[in-house]
Formats: sequence, C-alpha cells, structure tokens
Amino acid sequence: MAKFKEGASGNPLGRPKRNPNQVLGTIVVNAAQGVPELPKETTKADRNINQYAWIPFGSDNLFPQALSLMSRRSVGHRSIMYHKKNFVIPHQMICSSPEVLKYIDSVNANDEPLTEVLGKAYLDWQGIGNAYIEVVRYNLGNKKYGVNLYHKDSTKCRVKDVDKSKDKVKGILVHPDWRKARSTQELIVDYPLFPNFKMINGQERSIIHFKDYEAEYSDYGIPLFIAALDVAAITWKTNKWNVSRLDSTFHSSGVMVVEGDYSPEDVELLKKEIDAAYSGEENQGKLAIIIKQLGGGSTTITPFTTNMEGDWTQLHTQANKDLVAAHVWQRSLCNMSDAAQLGNTTLIRNEYGLATRIIKNDQMFFLKRIAKVLKLVAGMDASTLDFVNISPVPITDLLDPKSVLTQEEQRRAFGYEPMSDEQKAEFEKEQEVLKSKNGTDNSSTSN
Repeated sequence: MAKFKEGASGNPLGRPKRNPNQVLGTIVVNAAQGVPELPKETTKADRNINQYAWIPFGSDNLFPQALSLMSRRSVGHRSIMYHKKNFVIPHQMICSSPEVLKYIDSVNANDEPLTEVLGKAYLDWQGIGNAYIEVVRYNLGNKKYGVNLYHKDSTKCRVKDVDKSKDKVKGILVHPDWRKARSTQELIVDYPLFPNFKMINGQERSIIHFKDYEAEYSDYGIPLFIAALDVAAITWKTNKWNVSRLDSTFHSSGVMVVEGDYSPEDVELLKKEIDAAYSGEENQGKLAIIIKQLGGGSTTITPFTTNMEGDWTQLHTQANKDLVAAHVWQRSLCNMSDAAQLGNTTLIRNEYGLATRIIKNDQMFFLKRIAKVLKLVAGMDASTLDFVNISPVPITDLLDPKSVLTQEEQRRAFGYEPMSDEQKAEFEKEQEVLKSKNGTDNSSTSN
C-alpha cells in the first residue's frame, strides 16, 4: 500500500487505516489500490428510488387510526365487536389431527394459543376491515420446518406500492407510527405476502393479509359497519352530551346583566370571577355577562332553558339499532334488547340460530388460510380444524327432566344426596299406588 505523509493524500487525519472502504471524513479510501476515491453525490431522484412506497389508506394515510379511535369512543360499536368476537372465536377448538391439536395450544414464542391470535385478528377485521398475521418459518432439520403465528396490529400495516417500489414482490410495510413514516423510513419493515418468505431479523418471515371485500377497493378491505360510521359517532356524541348535561346540572347557561361603575380592568376581573363561580367543566353552563352603567336597576340572570331529553334518548336508541344492523348481527346477542325482551330465552335462541351462518362464514374465512399455512410450511393436516360453538342459551330449559333423567340423576342435578335403600323402597311403593290409581281412573273414564 502506498504511504502518505500527513495531509498528502488529502486526508487531514494522515495515512489511512487498513480497514477496507472505511469512511474518513469525506474521503473513501480503497485499500486494494491504496488511493483515495472521491465520494459520490446522490441526487434527489436517487434518494426517492431508495425510499419505501406504500398505498395510502385514507387521504392522510391514517384511516385505520381513525377507525380504532371510533371503537374506543362508541360504546355500542365496541360492545357489538367484542360480543361478536366471543361468538365467532370461542376458546375451544377441535381437530382430527393430534399434531394440530397440540400445536394450536401454543402457536408462537409468546405461548399464545391460536384462539388468542385469531381473536385479536378478528377484532381488527371487524373494526378496520383488515387483519394481519405474521408467519415465521424455522428449520427443524431433515427438510422439515416449524411455524410460528403472530398477530400484527392493523393500524401499523400498509400495502406496499409495487409499481413504485424497487422490490416488485407484493408485501406489507409495517411501521410503529405512520404519522412519522416519511421522516423515519428506516423503521419500516417490508414483509412479503404469504407464501413468499424473506429473511428479517435472522428468521424467515411472511405475512397474511385478511381483508373484507368492497367494490372499488382492491388494496385494502373496508369494515362491515362502514355505512354506520356516522351512527357510531352519534352514539359517542349522545353519551358525551349526557356527561356535559350532568356537569352543567348546577350551572345554568344564560345572560347576566350587572349594573355598576366599573373600570375596564374591574370588568375583566368581575367576568373571570363570575365564570369561575357559575361555569361548569369545559365551559359548561357558560354565562354571557353584560356590564351596564348605574341606572337604578339590579343584577339579573336570564337562563336559557331547553328540553331535548326525549329527542336525544330516541336518537341514541335508534343509533344503536342501526349499528347492530350494520354489523349484520342480532340485538339480543349483544345485550341491546328492549327491557321487555331481557331474559327471553326463546328470542335469544332464535336470534342465535339466525346468526349461526354469519358465525360459520367468519370462522371459515380465517381457518381456511390458517390450514393452508400449516400444510405448506409444516406439513400438518388442519383441514378438520374447527371451533366448538356453544349456544348462549342451553336447551335444558325446554326439556322435562323426568322424561330424560332417572330419579337419581335428577337428585344429583338439583344437589340432593342419593336415596337410601329405604327411601327407594318407599318411593317405588308410592309409584305403584299412583299407577294403580291412574289405571282405575283411566278405566272408569273409558267406560
């Protein structure tokens, strides 16, 4: 390697070190040739080519965040989503394959069962219209692979714009905060869509994208309740109005007329003191204060009175009904039935029967894709994997215990001890007497 005196190579630090291609100041030194190479200036076009490209979800790319906020604000919307999730993703699953049954008890390094992973994905799917599950493939040797499944937060995922990306493989871009994605693109992780895999953080990873169908939307799914966005906002605003009304119960809005000889400074101080004494939280019960010169009058307050209780109550009730309809669900299955219908087991049983088809369709939407992943990656046959659906109302209330249970079974069902031999003999004697009486009555009736 050529030897340079201090400053002779243009490097103010002197002779370059032996580390190949080390950047010293602004000069790149090529150790093979022993001479410095000028750095290359990148243009704006070059920088744009290296940037990630994604398809915005919403005008500001934050539509999932807005939908997530809606689910936290609207009580009715949130209640329907979680009740529906409990019916569609129950805790128990069955499968004819013992290997699959063992696997679904713990599907990732966090020891999460498959029902927990699918439950999170189902909530995303219902609330945002999109759900994502990460697939991690690891080598077991002898050309066999294991697979881990993880839920990915839908608010952190965006579809990659393949037309504008350098990498033409379809995929999903994951970023912790899409509000700052432009300035922090180094935090983006590019996942290929299953069945493609990519080495990420030392493991082969892929991602499954579950999305609802909606005409004119080919990249993202749209949630089922999209037609009731305004309705969900109404339920939130009516609840907020009730809170505001409670806050202002002892702080009536109105106009206060005060007579006196006040300086401008005194007027401002007086207004602040009156506001503090008569206004509620967040300006509830705000008073309009008018200062008049002394004229022999007195201080007066004219309150503003409104009566909108009936209108708001009806609006809130109708909004909840519309939300249930938009979710294609049943009111009795999310505790939104009228007071007269509460406890009506026949109604609940009938509406559960109507919801069964929705439940099975949603379950198969997820299970078919999970079975495909397990088959292609780990060679496990999960074609018979299914959920154990349980009716919210058992059929026991429709049955006569005497017709299906023995005397001993009835006693155990109601918490009684088994009968002794003496009690059994007495009971059988009583039954014989009853039979003889019934036979006599029947014979006399026939005659």
